[in-house]
Amino acid sequence: MFHPGQVNRPGTFAEYTLVDERIVGKLPDAVSFVDAAALPMTALTAHELLFQRMGIPEGAENGSVLVINGAGGVGSIAIQLLRAFTDMTVIATASRPESGHWCKKMGAHYVISHRERLSKALAKLDHQGVDFVACLSHTEAHLPEIIQCIKPFGTIGLIDQPKSLDIMPLREKALRIAFEGVFVKALMQTTDMSTQGQVLTQLGMLLAEGALQTTRNQTLAGLTVENARQAHMAMETGATIGKIVLVPHVQEARGGKLI
Repeated sequence: MFHPGQVNRPGTFAEYTLVDERIVGKLPDAVSFVDAAALPMTALTAHELLFQRMGIPEGAENGSVLVINGAGGVGSIAIQLLRAFTDMTVIATASRPESGHWCKKMGAHYVISHRERLSKALAKLDHQGVDFVACLSHTEAHLPEIIQCIKPFGTIGLIDQPKSLDIMPLREKALRIAFEGVFVKALMQTTDMSTQGQVLTQLGMLLAEGALQTTRNQTLAGLTVENARQAHMAMETGATIGKIVLVPHVQEARGGKLI
């Protein structure tokens, strides 16, 4: 099984924890715990953001989505989910050649730099605007450019926690903002809480079939204070690509299942 955990329960960095069975997905035998560990929280966040909060139809054949910070944990799987469940054009942003290469590996059709004006970068691709924007970091800084490059009646999806947003400029294009919180269903005990377990089971099957790939890009062997500190310090740089996985036992870092 694999799951995203619950924000109102202890268990961070624990080898074992209790979790509500409704948010647990079945892990196929063909997928290692190490590869699967990178996915639950980010995959659920991306899936709910794109298809529930932003309202992108599964099976959509037209339109375009801009994924800001495509090389991060959520961005890495968001790109893959868009390619797996839609035929939409996926444009990701990155800031470095290595992160741009990662976005392409995840399946992005195009990669642009978020260190330059997004509207200018899109114009270079001959794109006059996008239908959806999934902004996965630094929303306050990106919002003016997002408004410039999104089409009227478009939807902007957020997962970060901006201190303040001036939303009045959205009115001119009748834009919509959608917030995603992956822990809300478990925290609020919503009636559709079990959809998280169902989605994880579906994504686990796609991972086993090769339709999705793990976003694990670094593995630290040993559940130690030093490794936890190293992982946090890497994440705080804002330059990590994909996900970092801490493995309790050294032998499991090689991709094996727990015995």
